[in-house]
Amino acid sequence: MNLATFLFVGGYAPAAIQRAARWGDGFVFGAPGAELMATRIPAIRAAAASAGKTEFPIQGLVYVLPSEDPVVLAEGERLLLRYYGTLRKPFLDLVAHGSGESIMATVRAHEAAGLDVLHLLPVTADIGAVDRLADQVLLHYLD
Repeated sequence: MNLATFLFVGGYAPAAIQRAARWGDGFVFGAPGAELMATRIPAIRAAAASAGKTEFPIQGLVYVLPSEDPVVLAEGERLLLRYYGTLRKPFLDLVAHGSGESIMATVRAHEAAGLDVLHLLPVTADIGAVDRLADQVLLHYLD
């Protein structure tokens, strides 16, 4: 078996950034939003450079739900609450939702923040919503 392994480290304190640069192969954000990521990425890149790492990808994640339907949004919130128990901010502030154009704007904001990789995590059990995400966001974003 030829398994590639990588250690991605995250955290927000300066010590966490230093640990990531020292021990990690890259950095990973949870879902704090593009604005916070943009403020932290320069320090992460500087720490990696100081550690002699020229290849140090920075990743982040965004919860997404391609819908404006209140019933669908409520179900997405239920799923995320089931996973976490509590949410650190209101569901609609935590999850990119709405039209494909709205979600594309969120993706572009994360790109502008300086991420190398963005993971989109659908907050739904509906495979049709995942198909819509691909059709309305990913295919257009790749154009």
